[in-house]
Amino acid sequence: MKLLTHIAVYFNLLRKDDRGVIAIIAAVVVIPLVLSTGMAVDGARAYLLKQKLQFAVDAAGLAVGATQGGTAELEAVMLQYFNANFNEGEATPILEIDGTQITVSTEANIDTSFMRLISIDSLSVSATATIERETTALEVALVLDNTGSMQFGGRIDQLISSSNSLISILFGSETEPELLRVALIPFVTTVNIGVENERFTQVPDQANEYPPTVDSEWKGCVEARPFPNDVRDIFIEGEDLVGEWPQYFWEAETRFAPQSEQVETLFGFPPGGLDQLASFCQNRWWQPQFSDFPLPDITLRPTGRRTETPPFGDNGSFRELDILPNATQGPNKACPQELTPLTNNRAKLIDDINRMRPWEGNGTMAHLGAAWGYRVLSNTAPFEEGVPFDEDGINKVMIILTDGRNLLSSEQPDSAFLRNNGVRRQCSDTNPKYTSHYSAYGYASENRLGLPGTPATETNDIEAALNERLLSVCENIKEDGITIYTITFQLDDDATQDIFRTCATTPEHYFDAATNDTLDSVFANIGAALRRLHISS
Repeated sequence: MKLLTHIAVYFNLLRKDDRGVIAIIAAVVVIPLVLSTGMAVDGARAYLLKQKLQFAVDAAGLAVGATQGGTAELEAVMLQYFNANFNEGEATPILEIDGTQITVSTEANIDTSFMRLISIDSLSVSATATIERETTALEVALVLDNTGSMQFGGRIDQLISSSNSLISILFGSETEPELLRVALIPFVTTVNIGVENERFTQVPDQANEYPPTVDSEWKGCVEARPFPNDVRDIFIEGEDLVGEWPQYFWEAETRFAPQSEQVETLFGFPPGGLDQLASFCQNRWWQPQFSDFPLPDITLRPTGRRTETPPFGDNGSFRELDILPNATQGPNKACPQELTPLTNNRAKLIDDINRMRPWEGNGTMAHLGAAWGYRVLSNTAPFEEGVPFDEDGINKVMIILTDGRNLLSSEQPDSAFLRNNGVRRQCSDTNPKYTSHYSAYGYASENRLGLPGTPATETNDIEAALNERLLSVCENIKEDGITIYTITFQLDDDATQDIFRTCATTPEHYFDAATNDTLDSVFANIGAALRRLHISS
């Protein structure tokens, strides 16, 4: 209004001027000139505001593009960077994520000065920043302990929860991302490669000839090949059978019913009193008839599998067959669920993770889980989903988690069989092969780990050998350019922690998750690091 007043005064002055018509014309021209000048001033102010707004939006978009996490975390980063670079009034940025594309947009208003004369009180400006993140192919193998000890302390439930969180971080909002694939390898002292891969295995004679009525089929677990092929990614077809894995078959471990003349010698009882004796060790799924049952010899096939088994059919009966975890009985005892090869199917991965359960019996052999994770990440048989190790534009990662020392469980005294003086006897007292539980390396008495000296069943020697196997497979994996993260979970053992620290790509790739809550943080940190490998701005 002040501007109009000044113009009116000026116009009146001009009217008194003796130049007459010229004064009138000049007065008429002044109004649009003043308005256009004012509009230019307001426009310039709006342009400066837009520049500041665009700078803040660009900074926020770049910050979000370099950050990994959920939507809430990304929005927090966006607001932090936007507010740090824009303080020219009220403006709220909006974040949109579509695959690898990030968009940050916002609007702001500026009050006008001159344009109010024509009823334009404010101007609106907007800014948009679109960040296209580069995507690198990523393959991840989750090698996770599913041994019996995982049933304690809420470990298996926490592992399932943390693994699902990791999948959420890696997949983001996608259900089948083109350049991301993940595999799941549960392990105990064996790994289940799946029955569809039977063509890569050697079928045990006793499994063909004497199938039990329950648990009647091979579940998919395999034994280890002789060193060094037990820790290598190599498949060789031919007569030497280097490329085939023996099928896992835990025999019934039934003690024999001794003949009368054996009683005093073997058990310390007088002859004639215990002709009907029969007892069991760890795996109680077959009971022989109470008759002469000679002690089986420890005879080996070239693959290391025993050829002598207890009699079946009319000579006995099945008992205590159980295929449900945690404790199981039968030829597939302590055989975990099948591994999941590399896949980009988010729903399948979540389903398979949620199926994980602890499987009691035989110990812990993390190196076998790592070896099969290695084979799953490769492009050679029996799993060929991975791209070649030397291909450009691919990052391969393995995460190995355990809650226990590497060990083969020792045979315990049999509570079902007591001597006359009340002393428990070991299973090996009547069958020398049962000095340990069965595993992917058979029984400790068979010394398929190749331990020097005698006896070959010392627990410390076996543990040391298994640790050496783990270090060997980790070196092989790292030589092929695979990044290894290792995690010890609720495990207070300095020696094992040191081994897993050495196994990792660097000491910074090792984590000790002492509690359930810590495991969540560990998986979140690893997930964020893997997202940075997979997607970068």
